[in-house]
Amino acid sequence: NKPSHFDGGYNPEKLELWIKQIEKIFRAINCPDNQKVNYAEFMLVGEAKCWWDSTRRLLEGGGIIITWEVFRAKFFEKYFPNDVRRAKEIEFMQLK
Repeated sequence: NKPSHFDGGYNPEKLELWIKQIEKIFRAINCPDNQKVNYAEFMLVGEAKCWWDSTRRLLEGGGIIITWEVFRAKFFEKYFPNDVRRAKEIEFMQLK
């Protein structure tokens, strides 16, 4: 199951699904940690690609090594803001 390209936009569910698809593939192919970001970058298009290109330059310029964890955190920060995440958590807790 090939993940779709990610083009950005304000759709937290879409981001979450995209990340889960990519991580599932990483496990299936036993993707080494040092290749995960390269693979994910290949799947970015449009606004998401432009945003990541500039974010990557800023991070690297600041001496930050971009691991999968850094990549993932930056994406959730951008496309799944804390206020939306908190609302989802509250919604989930009310379902219990």
